[in-house]
Amino acid sequence: MQPKIKKTTRIICILLIFNMILSTTSILAFGNSGDEIIAPGVVGPDYTTSIPSPVVEPSPEESLEQLSHSNYSTPPNLNTASDWAHSGITQAYNHGIIPANLQTSFTANATRAEFAAFAVALYETVTGREITERATFNDTNDMNVQKMGGLGVVGGVGNGNFNPNGTITRQEAAVMLSRLIERIDQPLPIVAPTFADNAQIAGWATQAVGQIQAAGIMGGVGNNQFNPTGNFTREQSIITMLRLFDGFTGRVAWPNAGQDVTDDSTPIGTGTANIGVISSAQRAAGVSAGQLNFAVQSNGDLMAWGLRAGGQPILGRRDFTAFNLEGHIYNYPTFVLDNVIAVSHNYGSNSIRVIRNDGSLWSWGIGASFVGDGTTADAHEPVLIMRDVAYVHNAGHQTGRQTFVVRTDGRLYAWGENFGFGGSRGNNFSLLGDGTTTNRLYPVYIMSDVVSVTTGSNSTYVIRTDGSLWAWGRNDIGQLGDGTTINRSSPVHVMDNVSAVSAGAGHDNVFVVTTDGILYAWGSGFLGDGEHRFGFNNPIRQPIRIMENVVATYTGLGMTFAIREDNTLWAWGANGLQLGGITGQLLTPVQIKDDVMAVSVSPYDLRSALLVIRTDGSLWEWHNRYGTGRNFEQVMDSVLIPN
Repeated sequence: MQPKIKKTTRIICILLIFNMILSTTSILAFGNSGDEIIAPGVVGPDYTTSIPSPVVEPSPEESLEQLSHSNYSTPPNLNTASDWAHSGITQAYNHGIIPANLQTSFTANATRAEFAAFAVALYETVTGREITERATFNDTNDMNVQKMGGLGVVGGVGNGNFNPNGTITRQEAAVMLSRLIERIDQPLPIVAPTFADNAQIAGWATQAVGQIQAAGIMGGVGNNQFNPTGNFTREQSIITMLRLFDGFTGRVAWPNAGQDVTDDSTPIGTGTANIGVISSAQRAAGVSAGQLNFAVQSNGDLMAWGLRAGGQPILGRRDFTAFNLEGHIYNYPTFVLDNVIAVSHNYGSNSIRVIRNDGSLWSWGIGASFVGDGTTADAHEPVLIMRDVAYVHNAGHQTGRQTFVVRTDGRLYAWGENFGFGGSRGNNFSLLGDGTTTNRLYPVYIMSDVVSVTTGSNSTYVIRTDGSLWAWGRNDIGQLGDGTTINRSSPVHVMDNVSAVSAGAGHDNVFVVTTDGILYAWGSGFLGDGEHRFGFNNPIRQPIRIMENVVATYTGLGMTFAIREDNTLWAWGANGLQLGGITGQLLTPVQIKDDVMAVSVSPYDLRSALLVIRTDGSLWEWHNRYGTGRNFEQVMDSVLIPN
């Protein structure tokens, strides 16, 4: 099992263990002031007629992940690439970070404009944001150059020119990479390079070369030489951008500075998570309810029980026939995975996300549920998606099959279905909040300083570290709470001083607990104010006060729950489970249990189960399973206690 990576060293140690660099002639370089100047350089051997095998430290075969993604598409013209680059180019192509016009002649030296194109593809893919900033140059109208210039990643060669067709040198590439990382995340620490030919590195590039070397992004060409004025090929540029992509999306573990960067040997995307010895999870309450239920025992074992759709890889094993108790019904909790601290599963599309105790995020399920590994294939066994993960929310079929992940540094990533149909009542919109409607097969960055995420019907709500609430998605009845009915494709601020939020997947309602313990609601359906509003009939668009002394709220299909400071559980809504022995709808909050610590309710089918963690750590279940009546029964003696 891989050790958890410290947040403070994440950006220092992007696991880009690749640096295969060829030497040729170039005299163009970046200037100190942001403009580039003509600078003298050391001319290397002439490799224009015969390209030798790259000399690298370590070798590409040792450093690149040789991933067995059988469902990856083969890039066009792969035969024009060196053998060592095939795997990396294939991955980069399937992640969408190779511009279409550069998917050929991979061994050719990259021009300055081409390297800018690679950088734009990487930036816009990782951040999910199209670059709108522009800078102009006298000698080119290339949009990628203008975008990188607008971000301050590139400058000119003097007199307002860029020299787009000039070949890029290794020291120029180092400067661009250092600036690109800073624009995406934060500056790299200042570190002096340690190459034998340091004296040959231009003064304006020395700091960047040291930063990129220390981060493991670029190394030497052999004999501890950097060869700063040597050329950089297209395939080298692609592999470098792939390493940045893997680092920023968490697909590789980033070791501490000074450690051997080859320590992480886990094959990302193909590894199994100790299948046969599978244990515990936590998603706010350590449980995830639906027709198939999941709970994490106090020892970290993840258990599952309930109904499994026939033929779906829902338990995370290829051979799941052994788990068929009474057909496809698991009457008793069945062991799934070990060392789990969080679980979230998608009721509608049979997919599971778990965080293990080392902070790694694992995923499995049917391909249509967007596993997150960059493919649309079924994952019958857990696949490693990201590291340094603190929170996961796996939305279901009524919200479009998205996964939202908060990393330990507070950055929010998302992937999955992304097209929100506005129809006759508004504009189309983004479900993921990245400003586009493009489906994402892998995590893309959304926003920073996030604590938690929840989803309603094609709408998403985020609490940030300062207690502010942000939202995006469908807003035709004002369910986002921003005072408008405009569908939103990126986060908008809703309100402040929020400690908890829940949203209904079927009735377009939202419930917010403020830091002073007041529960507010808006939208339609059962808000708890004594009325039942349906659809567009008189929805509430401004928060109304429901009850006081609340610490948590949970919402399912037509049903909402609140836990008060005295650990009493209150409920209102359709009441399909006849909670507390009460029949009929509950239009205002009714106390149904005491000694309750946390709850998990299916967002889409309250007839299946309501899971309750009591203050003694035991797990109980309200269910109406398969016509057996409404029951409140103890399931486990001890489950993982929520934070």
